[in-house]
Amino acid sequence: MNKKLLWLLVIPAFFALKYLWNYENHWIEGHYTAPRYSRMHRNVQVHSFIKNSMTAPIFTDDTFVDFFRNGTYVMNWHNFEYGTYELEDSVVVLTNQDDETWQLKYERDDSTKVRSFAYQYPQGDSYEKPIKMDYRKNRNSSSYPFTLKNNQWRIKATEDLSTNEIIDRLQNMIGYYIKCVEWSNEEKFKFKFYSTPSPIRAAGYLFKARSRKKSDKWCEFFSNPDDCDESLQIIRQFLIENRLDWYRSINGYLRIIAALEDLQEGVGEYRE
Repeated sequence: MNKKLLWLLVIPAFFALKYLWNYENHWIEGHYTAPRYSRMHRNVQVHSFIKNSMTAPIFTDDTFVDFFRNGTYVMNWHNFEYGTYELEDSVVVLTNQDDETWQLKYERDDSTKVRSFAYQYPQGDSYEKPIKMDYRKNRNSSSYPFTLKNNQWRIKATEDLSTNEIIDRLQNMIGYYIKCVEWSNEEKFKFKFYSTPSPIRAAGYLFKARSRKKSDKWCEFFSNPDDCDESLQIIRQFLIENRLDWYRSINGYLRIIAALEDLQEGVGEYRE
C-alpha cells in the first residue's frame, strides 16, 4: 500500500479515536457539589481505610468533585485527592495520587439535569443508594478555582517549610478564594467562606485572622505545627498593620475581591 495513502487512513482514524475518548469524558465532565439537603450524609466505605461510618467525613460547602475532559479529576470529598479516571459503562474508575483505585457508579438524567454517584459495596458488584449531586459546567483553565494548580495548598507538606514556602501556600490559598468569588459571581450564587479550612475568615467585606484553635483543619496541611503557627502569624501581622487600608466601594463584590487581592499581595512582603 502506498505510504501516503496509509497516512491518509491512519490520521483520520487517530482523530476518530480521540473524539470517542473525549465524548466518553464529555458525558461526565463537570463540577459536582452535594445539594443542601444531603450535606450531612456521611460517606461510608469510600476507601478501605474508612472503617467506621460515624467517623467518615460529611459533606460541607467545601465539598466538590471535578471531572475534566482530559481524563483527570480533583476532589475534596472524603478527603482531598486527585488523579486520573476512566468511564466504563457508567462506572467511574478513579486512580488517585497514591495509586489507589476505587470506583463510583455514575447516573444522569438529562430531563431533570440530576447527577448522582453511588459507592460500591465492599464485596460484590452492587452499589449503595445513589447520592444526588448539583451539577455545573467546569473548565480546565487557570481562572477556574477547582483545578489542581489552584488547590496546591490542600496537599499536606511532607517536610518542614521555609518562610517563603509558607507564603507560597498562603498566596495559593488566597488565590483560590479570589477565583471562587469571581466564579460564584459568574454562576449567580454566594460563595461561603466559613467551611473552607483556612487561616482567615470573612467579616463583612473584610477578612480577619482565625485563632489557632479554630485553624486546626488548616494546620493539618503542615507536617510541622510551627510552620502552621508561622502562617497564622504572617496573616495576623499583615491584617494588624493594614486594617484601615481596605478598598472601599459601593459594590460589595468588588470590595471582597480587592480585599483578597490586597491580602494575597501583602503577605508577600514577609518573604525572606
